[in-house]
Order: sequence, then C-alpha cells, then structure tokens
Amino acid sequence: MKKRKVYTLPLYHGGFVVGKIKVRKLGREKDRVVLKVISAPRSSWFKKGLELRMRASLFKDLVKKARRLKL
Repeated sequence: MKKRKVYTLPLYHGGFVVGKIKVRKLGREKDRVVLKVISAPRSSWFKKGLELRMRASLFKDLVKKARRLKL
C-alpha cells in the first residue's frame, strides 16, 4: 500500500505564525480538498483526527508558504 504524503501547514493567530500542523490529503470534493490532521500543538483547536475541508487553491498557497518558512 502506498504511503500518503504528509503536508506541514503554518498555524496562524492574529496574522503571525505561531506553530504548524501536519495533515494528510484524503481526497477532493469539487473545488475543495479534504484533509485529516495528524499532529497539532496542544493549545490549538486543531486536534488529531479532525477532518477539514479547504479550498484547493488556498491549500496550495499554504503548502508553498510553509516551504518558504521552512516549517
């Protein structure tokens, strides 16, 4: 079975990067991407196992931003 890629996204609060969350892409729903949280800071409202839907273009931008920030 193919191992799914883990993406690291920046976690923002008040316009500042305060941490990072790790997600796996589960699939797509029209113009949205379905993500599942693998790890997140304890203080954030993102919890392990949470499924979220995000616009595909926004997800792409966040992945680029995370690479640039070296998260």
